[in-house]
Amino acid sequence: MRIAIYILAAFSLAWLAGQDAALAYWRADQASAVPATVPAFWANDPELRLRASDRLKTRPDLLAAQAPAIAAAAKDVLRRNPLDVMAMRQLGVLADLDRAGSGRGYIALAERISRRDLTTELLSIEDAATYGDADAAATLRHYHHALSVYPLAKAEVMPFISSLLGEPEIRQALIAYADQPWLRDFAVNAVEYDVSPAALSDFYADMAGKMPQAELQKGAMRLVRWLVSNNEYVALQSYAGRIPGLAGNAFSPIGLTVTTSDARYMPLSWALINEATISAQADGGVLLVRVEPGTTAAAATRLTMFAPGEYEFVQTLAAEADAPLARTEWQVTCPGDPRNHLVQEPAPQTSGPGQQRARLSIPAGCAAQFWRLQAAAESSQLASAVRISGLSLNTL
Repeated sequence: MRIAIYILAAFSLAWLAGQDAALAYWRADQASAVPATVPAFWANDPELRLRASDRLKTRPDLLAAQAPAIAAAAKDVLRRNPLDVMAMRQLGVLADLDRAGSGRGYIALAERISRRDLTTELLSIEDAATYGDADAAATLRHYHHALSVYPLAKAEVMPFISSLLGEPEIRQALIAYADQPWLRDFAVNAVEYDVSPAALSDFYADMAGKMPQAELQKGAMRLVRWLVSNNEYVALQSYAGRIPGLAGNAFSPIGLTVTTSDARYMPLSWALINEATISAQADGGVLLVRVEPGTTAAAATRLTMFAPGEYEFVQTLAAEADAPLARTEWQVTCPGDPRNHLVQEPAPQTSGPGQQRARLSIPAGCAAQFWRLQAAAESSQLASAVRISGLSLNTL
């Protein structure tokens, strides 16, 4: 009998120790670890009630219904620990539910207690957006605190930054964070957020020399591709000349340059096709195309933004010593109207080596032009090839 009593007592002590450990863990941890329904024997524990109430931060109706109990729990916790950030924050949230703006003081105190509480930082960001915090540096500190401690919070925070990017003082204040991972990530992926292309382009210009150029270029080219995918060719004319690290006229030549043959800048640079039946390679300013027998396919494509008008297109063709001369044809169209070929007679089709000229007419309203080099080889046993050099487009 005595042994049974000892065993029962041991089990009871172990259960109580486990419950105390769980209570201590739930008190210290975030709301996600707290049970949705507080056990009855802990119902009067103010810390646990407070942390359970944090689950309701996206349900203002339920928060309002339980406001007296939550406020009482928060005050109990603060009497024991005046530096409890969640208790101070919850008082601010409850005050705001009662009267908009009346909780700002509590939120400000909560942030002074800890800058590592994501919810407090998000509330501070919302407060600055609602009441127009005039201090750009102070506004950005909230973003920095939130993203430095919680990098995964970018889905909630980045849209706020995007909405402010059109303000020059915000862009200038952002320079102080140019070496921060969260801002470098934003520079590359900003186009994913609802941000004005004009503001984003200004942001890249302001960050030039302050942030790695490769990251700025990657972000700027993502903006370019977004504009192309949305058929925003008029806007593209303004922003294509503002790629960080490149001259404004870097994409003006139609021929192969260091920039126009760099795949990082596609579609503003040449996209050279390399497949089993056709390949195109840049060799300095020369384009070498090889085509397998019986094949007709695109060898290269590019998007340009020449102004409407009359032009002369020039190219020089040369054969390879070990292969028949491939046949080529340039197809130039306005995006959205692929049937409207801009190249007029005599079309630059291969009839033999040498220099060829053709007239190109770009009509009004054609803000961009899509170029496609079509190459073909006869059905023989040998692959065909052609070297294209001296590409130019001159105003008539």
